[in-house]
Amino acid sequence: QHKINDKHRLFLSGYFGSDVFANEFKEEDGRFKGGIDWGNIISALRWNWQLNSKLFANTTLTYSRYRIDILAEVEDRFEGQTETYSAKYFSGIEDLAARIDFDFIPSPGHYIRFGASATNHRYEPGALALNA
Repeated sequence: QHKINDKHRLFLSGYFGSDVFANEFKEEDGRFKGGIDWGNIISALRWNWQLNSKLFANTTLTYSRYRIDILAEVEDRFEGQTETYSAKYFSGIEDLAARIDFDFIPSPGHYIRFGASATNHRYEPGALALNA
């Protein structure tokens, strides 16, 4: 939290995570290599603004991303020849959003909330690449 003055405050939060799993084994007639790599990012910036004693605003910008990569590769050796086969898969989703919320308190017995928001979704539903 960063207090700009008595009526303006900024809040920043975020998370980054990434994981990897890999596996490989070799034999006389070939080898196998595979793995999964996945992760996400989440971040938010919020501006809290007191317009007057009865009206408050929160403006929020957010970003999030999830992705996954999968790889499988096989190498086959037979009679001096080597063949390699591989499959790669990628998928992900990314969001960018903006939101503004108002809290209006005209009197002690009344509380009115209103606002607007918009989100841009970007999907990468899955791309598969095969090589032989």
